[in-house]
Amino acid sequence: MNQLFSCCTAHDAVIYWEKAADTVPGGQYEIFLNEKECLKTSQTFAALDSLDPDTEYRVFILYQGQLFGQSIIHTERARRPLDVTASPFFACSTGDVLCTDALQAAIDACGPDEELYFPAGTYLTGALTLHSNLWIYLDEGALLQGTAETADYLPRIPSRFEGTELLCYQSLLNLGTLDHTAPPTTENVLLYGKGTISGGGAPLAQKIIKEERQNLQTFLEENSQLVAACENENTI
Repeated sequence: MNQLFSCCTAHDAVIYWEKAADTVPGGQYEIFLNEKECLKTSQTFAALDSLDPDTEYRVFILYQGQLFGQSIIHTERARRPLDVTASPFFACSTGDVLCTDALQAAIDACGPDEELYFPAGTYLTGALTLHSNLWIYLDEGALLQGTAETADYLPRIPSRFEGTELLCYQSLLNLGTLDHTAPPTTENVLLYGKGTISGGGAPLAQKIIKEERQNLQTFLEENSQLVAACENENTI
């Protein structure tokens, strides 16, 4: 019997599992919910929706007609939506107004019985800090868009870049702090919905490179051979 894993919200669940050892081309997993077949897939996960809150469901999966795995899932209690565009936050959803402060205020105010709700629209923002037991729901058509301005990701924080610990620009979404003497400082954060989260992308990366080149100007001038040996002019 194979182990099934799950993640549930009040109305949705994702079930996932390891690939069958006897996988065959075109093989299908048949997913049953409370004895009723609900879908087939060749993937190793299945998304279930339209579930009732705070309810127990029995899930079992067949593969090539044989019982593959089974599990009991329990949906979460429904949480009250906390609309980021409503009072007292009034986050702008037009995409041309920076709303970092409004969104951070909404995040900070979101309690354990609430979930942060992003209606359709574009929310332009810099770095945001999340906290434990936070649910964020992005409705279809909602875009959380990180800016391309380096100043919006300051101050720098202890983090890792390609395995090296140093002071880094903050990420778009930040969870916890880097502290080797303490356990994880942020847990149980859920981001879901049919919306989109997009970082600053290439424009932000190019601005970071430009600023770092200025910061390292003396080093670059004094180590021309090292720079010449790099993969390209931006590697250093």
